[in-house]
Amino acid sequence: MLPYRLLLLIFAMVLGLAACGDDNDGTVDAGAGSDADSDLPADGDADGSGAAASGGTRPWIGGEWDLVSMTVDGAAITIPPTASVNLSITGPDQVTGDAGCNSFGGTISAPFDGDRDGGPLMLGEVAITEMGCDILDFESQYVDALVATTEWELAPPSGLVFRGDGVELVYGIAAPAAEVAFENTEWLFDTIFDGEGVERTASSTRGDKPPVTAVFAAGQATLTSDDCGTVTIGVRYDADTDAGAISFDKTDPGCTDPESNMVPAAQGLVDATGFQIFDGRLTFIGLPGETVSFIAADG
Repeated sequence: MLPYRLLLLIFAMVLGLAACGDDNDGTVDAGAGSDADSDLPADGDADGSGAAASGGTRPWIGGEWDLVSMTVDGAAITIPPTASVNLSITGPDQVTGDAGCNSFGGTISAPFDGDRDGGPLMLGEVAITEMGCDILDFESQYVDALVATTEWELAPPSGLVFRGDGVELVYGIAAPAAEVAFENTEWLFDTIFDGEGVERTASSTRGDKPPVTAVFAAGQATLTSDDCGTVTIGVRYDADTDAGAISFDKTDPGCTDPESNMVPAAQGLVDATGFQIFDGRLTFIGLPGETVSFIAADG
């Protein structure tokens, strides 16, 4: 992590020097309202007046964005399925995000040039964590590309593009957080993931075997099925988020029937290192990808 963190700091210094000679401060209004006629984020203004150079209102790029695609030197870069890559742009000039497994934060300037839904882009004063993970090569490539971007543009109906010399990052509006709470709710095991790489497939649980339900609370996951009874697995996670890291204790469910749905359910949890909740579905992620997923039992 150290090489591209150093690059970020150097880049921030260069931007700071460049900003000293720029008459446009590029600040973004944090008080923008909503635009009911567009899927894009709400309009705002560059100078607090609400008027852009073209006489209209400036596009507001603030909000939550997920990385959709990345191109470096004309080549498309594959985003690892386990990587969480996103941006959160808040007014007047703050940006935070996840680079894959590490998080970062800093300042952003994205003034509107008045002729199109875009303009120059500058990131500065960026700091990043230094956690180790298995996708550091991708993360380094992404951060290098991000700090190399020099302009932004909105791409209808709901995209944001950052471009620079030889790089292009395309973001989509992040999906809204799931309404289903993580803790103290009941989940029904319904999907098993198996295989390697492109051969990895998803299959339903066995319909001829009893279903498995799960409740996550008080530092443990409690799995229950009629053919295997109750299995309790110790777990550590952040209950206040819809996605994040998770760790389960190694546990043998002890089922007498090896074909019980409890066996893959428990193994999928033990193999998981992360989770994501979206649209009433709780999916666990490990290596090389998703392990198992549940649906809200009351949904």
